[in-house]
Amino acid sequence: EKEYWRGVLGKIPKRPDVRVWRNKPIAWQRRAIRVWLQGVGHPGANLHEIDGVRKLLQGGQTASWQLRGGKVERSGNKLFWFREMGRIAKRAERC
Repeated sequence: EKEYWRGVLGKIPKRPDVRVWRNKPIAWQRRAIRVWLQGVGHPGANLHEIDGVRKLLQGGQTASWQLRGGKVERSGNKLFWFREMGRIAKRAERC
């Protein structure tokens, strides 16, 4: 199954374009988000987190989604992963 999805998804960019992903089927979007989150350092995302990030693809007012250990933001039609650096850090690390 991993090999099948690897072939279907292709190379996942570090900052994916939401305009491209928005037109894909829901199953493709969920799998791509899971692979992308693993690639930026957030392994083990659950379905609630993945669907939250999927809401960012649809546009609208929601431009940020909080995850365990960080957040995903949409800006300029791209998705960005911000890892929390701890309570003392003033700014999250942008990946």
